[in-house]
Amino acid sequence: MKKHLLAFLAMLVSSIGLASAAQHVLIASGATYEGSITTENQTTSSTASGTITGIASYSFTTYNSNSKEFRVNASTSSSGDQYMVITPAKGVTITQIHFTNTNSIAKSTPSLSSATEGQLTYSTTTGECTWNGSTAKAISIKRATQMKIKFVEITYEVESANLGNLTGSFNGTNITENEYYSVEEGTIFNFNASSASSISVKYGELDAQNFTGSTASWTPSAHEAADVTVTATKGTETKTLSFSLSVVKPSTIQDTELTATLFNLSGSGYNCKSYTSTVTKVQYGVKGNLQNDNIQIHTSSSGKGSGLASYENENNLIIQKIVVDATVLTNVCVKM
Repeated sequence: MKKHLLAFLAMLVSSIGLASAAQHVLIASGATYEGSITTENQTTSSTASGTITGIASYSFTTYNSNSKEFRVNASTSSSGDQYMVITPAKGVTITQIHFTNTNSIAKSTPSLSSATEGQLTYSTTTGECTWNGSTAKAISIKRATQMKIKFVEITYEVESANLGNLTGSFNGTNITENEYYSVEEGTIFNFNASSASSISVKYGELDAQNFTGSTASWTPSAHEAADVTVTATKGTETKTLSFSLSVVKPSTIQDTELTATLFNLSGSGYNCKSYTSTVTKVQYGVKGNLQNDNIQIHTSSSGKGSGLASYENENNLIIQKIVVDATVLTNVCVKM
């Protein structure tokens, strides 16, 4: 029972978006740090104030280059309060601050500002000072006697952003849940879900395609209409986007130039002839007169009923347009 309860609590912590504790150390430039926090989590500074990117900002009274230490001057009635201040960055919660004061260790005990939450402990033997709590607000520590500090260790948690909404688009069209779309092969689909660790795309009975990160670009091959399910994942959290899709082969343009020679028009008078294109396999018929090597179609009595037609189309092509100029009739077909 206890094991199940612990598992449930772990899932609960995960669901509210708090990361596990991390540590970073701020080191006075030139000082020696002998703690356990690794190099990639260390920041060295020769200024009294600054920022640890993504974690916190800090301020002391001064940085002393001779003794290689940060200093917080004494808080007295004449000088006013002098603080060491550590302020968490947005989305950061600080749970512990630890440092060692090396100046007049036993002379006085540090204290917190009235606005600072948490508890402060101090050893008058070693000079170790530790703040414990949980706050996203500034932590301000002062002392009646000057403090000299070589480094400050910070323990913190970063709020983990929740999984964002899953969106998709193609060719400038935003995908709507449960809609049907038909596109040509080669169309690129883009999916996005902020903070996602992975995105998968399942199309009909095909194996799912998996992408790492919060974005995915997917180019499906030709496929009959089928359901598409896109799933974005972050830990145990998921978001889905579902729609129907058919992917067709791209259209190709095929032109047939129709001439009197192809129809084998000869002699005089209006004659009926046929021609089958070797490219499109479309059969054409003409009732026309040969005039100066051109097809003549006319509304005169002799040309009554003349014209051009297509009447066999074994590949089910779509006639897109017919272009007529002074010398040539061109029938343009689209292969689907």
